[in-house]
Amino acid sequence: MPFNLGRRMGAWSRGGRRGGRRSGTPDYCVCPSCGSIMPHKIGLPCFHTRCPKCGSIMTRKFSEI
Repeated sequence: MPFNLGRRMGAWSRGGRRGGRRSGTPDYCVCPSCGSIMPHKIGLPCFHTRCPKCGSIMTRKFSEI
């Protein structure tokens, strides 16, 4: 196989992400200043999102199973 394609695809085949992170569980963006919570949008990192209440940069919180 060119470029060792089979090995690269195998690393991403468990749950769609490396390490087999659970799929289907929602993640959240949390404001470290005021505690505001909003759902994480796929493709948009939380640190690129501003809090709608206070304007601080959001951080990501993974949901617990």
